[in-house]
Amino acid sequence: MDIQINCSAVLEEKLIKQLNSIGINVVANAKLVLVEMGFEIPKGKICIFFEAIEYVDVINIVSSYYQSQNIASDTITGFSNNRYSLVTIGDVMYIEVQDSQLLAYTNEQNYFIKGTLTYYENILRAKHFIRINKSQIVNLMHVKEIVPWFNSRLVLVLNGGVELEVSKHYSKIFKKTLNL
Repeated sequence: MDIQINCSAVLEEKLIKQLNSIGINVVANAKLVLVEMGFEIPKGKICIFFEAIEYVDVINIVSSYYQSQNIASDTITGFSNNRYSLVTIGDVMYIEVQDSQLLAYTNEQNYFIKGTLTYYENILRAKHFIRINKSQIVNLMHVKEIVPWFNSRLVLVLNGGVELEVSKHYSKIFKKTLNL
C-alpha cells in the first residue's frame, strides 16, 4: 500500500520509519494522504487530518485500514533454522520482543518475525491476541489458566505449561476484555 504525507520534516521522518515498519510505502503521489493540521490539502485525494501530537493514533488508523485492504491472512512469515516458514496464526501462542527482535512462539518452534509488536497487536486483535505487558502479546485461545498474582498482576498458564505475567497496567485491560 502506498501513502503520501504532508507534514513537518521532523514528523515526516518519524512517520516514514513507522509506516515502513508495517509494510506501507511513503510515496510522493498516492490516493491516501496524511495531512498535519496547517499543511496543504491535496485535491481529489482521501485525506486523514491529524495534530502532530496524535501521530501515533494516525499510524494505528492507517495500520487498521491497511489490514482491511489486505484480507487478513491466516499466516505470518517466520525465520528459523536458516529457513523462512509460513506459520499459522492459530498455532502462535504468543509474540514477544526479546533483545530488540520479535519472536513468535508455537508449541513446536520459535520464529523470528519482522515488524513491531504494536503492528502485530493491531492486526491480530481480531484473531484473539491481546497485549499483556510492554513486550508480549498472547493468543487467548492458548490460555489454559489465569492465576491471580501479587500487586494486581496475573499469571497466564498456556497450553504446554508456559507461564506469562500480565503486568499491573495491562491486567486492568485484560480483566475488562474478559469480563473478569
